[in-house]
Amino acid sequence: MSRIGGFSIRGIAGGAALLAGCAFPPPLPGPDLQRYGGGPPGRWTVHRITSEEIREPSGLVKSRIHPGVFWTHNDSGDAPQIFAITPRGDLIARFTVEGARHRDWEDIAVDDAGHLYLADFGNNGNARRDLVVYRVPEPNPFAGGGTIHADLALPFRYADQEAFPQWGRWNFDAEALFWMEGALYLFTKHRSDRGTQLYRLPIEPGTEEAILEPLDRFDLIEGWPRPFDPMGNVTGADLHSDGHLLALLSYRSLYLFVRETDGPRLFRQVRRIRLRTRRTRLAEGVAWDGDDLIILNEQRYLFRIPDLPSLPSSELGRYPP
Repeated sequence: MSRIGGFSIRGIAGGAALLAGCAFPPPLPGPDLQRYGGGPPGRWTVHRITSEEIREPSGLVKSRIHPGVFWTHNDSGDAPQIFAITPRGDLIARFTVEGARHRDWEDIAVDDAGHLYLADFGNNGNARRDLVVYRVPEPNPFAGGGTIHADLALPFRYADQEAFPQWGRWNFDAEALFWMEGALYLFTKHRSDRGTQLYRLPIEPGTEEAILEPLDRFDLIEGWPRPFDPMGNVTGADLHSDGHLLALLSYRSLYLFVRETDGPRLFRQVRRIRLRTRRTRLAEGVAWDGDDLIILNEQRYLFRIPDLPSLPSSELGRYPP
């Protein structure tokens, strides 16, 4: 029987099948707004993506050009295409991306100059040698769908990966990407331990293959008794538009980090919100909407947490409350 990082493939596959076959209850209704200081009606409402074309969304980001627009995409096995949706999950437009392959798209990011970044770096077997992030000019979804062209491809590899796969160290998958100050940053999804590694990918046209050096490591303590937590893997990230607050998502938890201005670390963890996985299921995407935070799962549900920076930990230590 083959083993990955000390765990049998049969066991991992069995766990995945168990998760896939769980009879999840429907999402909870929104909590009482008065408990959280009031707010506009419907702020806590759970919505669902309506389009059957979006069958397994894996990333989410808010447009910085078009108000009320979010961008998403399917996980592996789809054509190279992106979808514009509303915060309620209604489809606005679909675009085919020329000049890009869709092997395993895992996240999407946005910059301040009108570009979207499509992360084709899913690497479950830790054996890929064609990891790449594509850049596309953000189209106008209100003009209808169509075809857009990737104007830049950013191939890369990890400097600390010595073999493909590297037996005993299954830490070179990734599902989380964000843009900050002219560069892209990604967090790895580990299958050998309960950590995640932060890497910086420079946006440099003409680079044959960037070699990413690890910047920092974060340990995600989930209370799991084994070294590897299959529900504690990092699945998404998004940086607040103010550049200060970073949301990091796993199936089991939502983490908040603040940007460090002094010292050797870029980010410092300040909060953890545990997710009720029987409700949030397989949470894959996370995006800021002002100070609200939206979590997207593979089952196409959109969970909104309003005014998250203002909610004290004592009021929201678990979601849904």
